[in-house]
Amino acid sequence: MLIWAEIKSDLEQLSRMPEGAQVGREQFPYAGLGGVFWLNAGLALENLLKGLAIQYEPILADDGKLARRLRTHNLLRLSEFATIRLSVSEAFYLSIATECVIWEGRYPAPTTGRKPESSVFSEGDVLTYRGLFDSLARQIDSDNGRTITYERLA
Repeated sequence: MLIWAEIKSDLEQLSRMPEGAQVGREQFPYAGLGGVFWLNAGLALENLLKGLAIQYEPILADDGKLARRLRTHNLLRLSEFATIRLSVSEAFYLSIATECVIWEGRYPAPTTGRKPESSVFSEGDVLTYRGLFDSLARQIDSDNGRTITYERLA
């Protein structure tokens, strides 16, 4: 969410620039970090989903090693292992986030095939992500009567 706040700030400043103004990346260094946001958002969801799957089936992390089926970046598949019910928009977001986890920042050039187009996203995507993250985070250890807290960033 810190990355999004910086992106949003740069975009707001850019929108106030007079028509014809010359701007450079050095003036607005965060405006182009959409892929970085998606990558981190996707990894955060991946970790939550793996944690939920392990919470419900501890054998999936036997001796500190993840079971083979959890060694994936496919967030939709991980949501199935974690028995998470998703709305259509959440499932769509997870499919986009899966591509970003695989491509954004990790593999700048494909070794086979074509790299997907760069990610464009909106504040609506950020809100979908945040809602899904919050929902998953509330489920961690909820069955054990323990409460896990995390710092909520604006």
